[in-house]
Amino acid sequence: MSLTPLEEILALDAQIDETGELAALKRIFHRLNEIAIQYADDFEVQLAAGEAKQRLIERGNRLKKAPPRAAAADLQASSAPQRPKTPLGWKKPVWIGSACGAVLALLAIGIVEGRARRSHPAAAAPVAVAPAPPPPPQALRIFTDFDKGTVTLDDEPPADLVEGQFIADNIAAGKHNVKVTGRAGEADFSFEISPNEPPSLSGPVAARNLSAVVVASFAGQARLATNAGPAKLVVNGQPEADAGPAGVDLKNFQAGVDEIAVGQGKDLRAMKESFGPAPMITAFLKTDLNIGTLIVSTGEDDVQVFLNNKPYPRKTQRGQLRIRTIGAVNVRVAKEGFDPVPSVAAEVKKGEETRLEFKLNRTPVTASLQVLGGTPNAEVWIDQRNAGAVGADGSFINSAIPPGNHTVELRRERFVSKRYQHLFEAGQTFTISGADAVLAALPPPLPPKKEVAAVKQPPPPPPPPPGSIADFEEPLQWREDHGVYVHSGAAFLPYAMPPKGQFRFTVQLLKGGKARWRLMYLDSKNYAQFEIDNKNFVAKVITDGKSLDRTKTPLRNLDKQKEFRILIDVAPEHIVHKLRSGDAWIPLDAWSEPGVRYAVGKFGFLVQGNDQIALADFKFQPK
Repeated sequence: MSLTPLEEILALDAQIDETGELAALKRIFHRLNEIAIQYADDFEVQLAAGEAKQRLIERGNRLKKAPPRAAAADLQASSAPQRPKTPLGWKKPVWIGSACGAVLALLAIGIVEGRARRSHPAAAAPVAVAPAPPPPPQALRIFTDFDKGTVTLDDEPPADLVEGQFIADNIAAGKHNVKVTGRAGEADFSFEISPNEPPSLSGPVAARNLSAVVVASFAGQARLATNAGPAKLVVNGQPEADAGPAGVDLKNFQAGVDEIAVGQGKDLRAMKESFGPAPMITAFLKTDLNIGTLIVSTGEDDVQVFLNNKPYPRKTQRGQLRIRTIGAVNVRVAKEGFDPVPSVAAEVKKGEETRLEFKLNRTPVTASLQVLGGTPNAEVWIDQRNAGAVGADGSFINSAIPPGNHTVELRRERFVSKRYQHLFEAGQTFTISGADAVLAALPPPLPPKKEVAAVKQPPPPPPPPPGSIADFEEPLQWREDHGVYVHSGAAFLPYAMPPKGQFRFTVQLLKGGKARWRLMYLDSKNYAQFEIDNKNFVAKVITDGKSLDRTKTPLRNLDKQKEFRILIDVAPEHIVHKLRSGDAWIPLDAWSEPGVRYAVGKFGFLVQGNDQIALADFKFQPK
């Protein structure tokens, strides 16, 4: 089972205090660093990795101060009760300092290892010092309500706005100038950006025929400037100092989704956007047009968005989609491999941004088997394959079972096995618990008996006489043709004798593509039906007129075959089907479930429409 980034960081963090070697700490650091680089835009991951690295530094310092022979004692001491760790979370903005400190710790680790190797020449080897992690990428984002427009960054050729927006990652450190031009207006501003430092705006924000709000953010810090003011400013529902060209530091800003409202009344401009941990410049440019912005956030790329039941031309990128619209909307999202989610209605107002959050869950593709309160050390077999053993606490779980009909068996030496047949459905869990999970112990073997004079036992009673084609309830419905019995036309042909025993017959498909028969037939709405053709063997259960496909077994190398030799063994506890292939009987289906009585009802053949079948070598041996 794959771990989420936060779950893997927690697992690595748990290993730090258990590690007694500097080299092992280096490996943990490298993996933490890989996760931090891979999820550079995930603020929660960055802070969690930073806190884990900080604990790694403390552990490394303890190890490098201890004499080499004291490493084992230090490891033993670390397993003793200690002060509680600070929980990994995103509330403490420490990841930058932790990352830098971790690099220094790894340099120190390399020096200590080098000294150790010089004092022990036989163990000397080159030491690779971990490189400093690359800084998170700096980004420029421009969100407008323009229908068309261009963005010019420094001296580069103008780039078109796409659906009114422009996003650029990995902006080079230094000073930059941005000019945005549209048919309704234009804006111009400058900024300076540095790795791992808050970006800054250089000079005022200029705009014509529109209002401009520019936010320079870094982790949990942000500064906001507008092209005009002063204007009322509210961040996440809390009032701030008035916004204006001089800029204002935001006290209520946080990493994640922030709601920013500038102005009031008809001049109100409301924005709701997600801000990551990296240095970032975000510009919101709003005209006085009768238009608003709908933000559909899904956390997944390439999600299809349906706006008022019509598919929107573009799909989500970077986990969201911004749509220029106004008025009442109904929004639905969908992506293959994910569960459907309910649609959401919203009202998009002029000059405001309405953000809708959708959480997509992957559609399960496997089922699960769970054993609770089972016999410890009992083996769990799935379709005749060992899948593991029940633990000492009586539990077992397997969450990677493909959907379909499977046979589950609990086995343990000197215990009575239990077997279950179950239709596994994706995302569902089949639980065996209570008395069903407990195996009964077999009695110990009896001591060998002393030899006594053999007593002549009476011979066993002869087996019941076998049944034949003459024992069908209406044998005249079968027409004999040179030893083969033929039936044509739609009918159900029940057998008169109770079905407990073994049926053997060869069925020929003279007309029609399938041979069909029924067992456990109580009435026309309750029975089990079996079908065979040259491609598949199919078993169904019909209860109160409702049909459930129980199993489907593909058949190979039977192209154009029209004749099948079948063996059916019916007992109170099971029904077993086999197919003759060459000199061997090949299992088709073994059906056994606790509480089901299999030898009840009737056996009979079903012929549909104008089909025609023939039986040869029909024999029934009662038991």
